[in-house]
Amino acid sequence: VMILWQASSGSSIARCHGHVGQVRCIAWAPHQDTVASGSLDGTVKLWDAQKGRCLRTLAGHRGYIYCIAWTPGGDRLASGSVDRTARIYDTESGEVLATSVGHSGPICSLQWSPGEGAWLATGSHDKTARVWNGRTGARVATCSGHGSRVYAVAWRTDAHRPRLATASHDGAVRIFDGSSGAGMAKCVGHAGAVYVVAWSYAGSRCWLASGGQDATIRVWDSMSGRCLAVHSGHRGPVLCLQFSEESNALLSGSDDTTLKLWPVEEPRAQRPPKKSKRRKLAEGAGEA
Repeated sequence: VMILWQASSGSSIARCHGHVGQVRCIAWAPHQDTVASGSLDGTVKLWDAQKGRCLRTLAGHRGYIYCIAWTPGGDRLASGSVDRTARIYDTESGEVLATSVGHSGPICSLQWSPGEGAWLATGSHDKTARVWNGRTGARVATCSGHGSRVYAVAWRTDAHRPRLATASHDGAVRIFDGSSGAGMAKCVGHAGAVYVVAWSYAGSRCWLASGGQDATIRVWDSMSGRCLAVHSGHRGPVLCLQFSEESNALLSGSDDTTLKLWPVEEPRAQRPPKKSKRRKLAEGAGEA
């Protein structure tokens, strides 16, 4: 059963019956009147968000559905499964437009590229992320380098440069050129698996936030991989992150059952260390 709730009042709007297995993931359509659900029964269902009526069942996978995502325009929906494939559906007809085959492990995360959803990124237990053509399902690039499962993928929110961030069980965050799979930066600092990554892009800011098993949130300079800030306070793994629209705040959700809101500030420019009097004298003697 999937239950839809009114956010302002906390009352339930509809109860959606139809899956014969646990509902693993849900995703609202961009137009907000339809919601999709992915289940351990191997199907994706589209629902009328007001009436709770099943509009369409999307079938084809041969295993659990781990993740789903709508294109920005809402015309397509992608699903990732334990059967190691990603499928792209036409949301009007329910037709399978493409099946992306290539991972050697379950697909546990996916995300469409910004804009028209030209590319689809997937993260897998096979230690890689892959980029696929959003229409044909053909492989565009393979992003390698992690030493364990890739739990999350995230595109940079502007479409000018196709950067893809990945989070892994190996404790690292990596940034790739999404068009070629070339590695661009590696962010290391978490003490344990990293479960989630989120981009910020507002004005001159181009930061990346990550959260994981160590109950901390880290903010990174996406160009250099340098850690800009560490936010501590949760008492359990951090499972979800979201920057505010202005990128001046960061919201985190944790296994400890709490949400926390963190301020995000421009890092102060680092001044070069002052030279000691002894060092100045030594340099002066050397010049003489």
